[in-house]
Amino acid sequence: MKNVPVLVKVISVFYYIVGVFLILGGLSTLLLGSIIGFDLSFFSLLGSIGGILMIALGVLIFYVARGLYFGKNWARIFVIVLASLAIISSIFSMIGGEVSNNIFSLIVNILIVCYLLSNKIKEIFISNSDNQVNVKE
Repeated sequence: MKNVPVLVKVISVFYYIVGVFLILGGLSTLLLGSIIGFDLSFFSLLGSIGGILMIALGVLIFYVARGLYFGKNWARIFVIVLASLAIISSIFSMIGGEVSNNIFSLIVNILIVCYLLSNKIKEIFISNSDNQVNVKE
């Protein structure tokens, strides 16, 4: 196994947990949508689409967490993008007045982005990359 820092593995476990919660949330949305919305076909359909999207996102996040755990550079870049989007979302929510709900998310995601963009971590992921091509002249 590649030499992946412990903090990167901790971040990947965090994303594993997020993926599991998204999958469980999607499954419960599908189940509740079929139970509650049986007479309201539009809401049942809307709940089903939302549940399927949550499951798909959960599977994607789970796959990205696995890539990050094993030191894949594409996963590092994907997590940086996700965390950056979460930072933007937190800022907009805080502007809207929900400061206490978003301050923790903002701080955690800023730390994740800063850590994964650090030169040391970037070098580790690039040296672990499977896509290295050695060109001999």
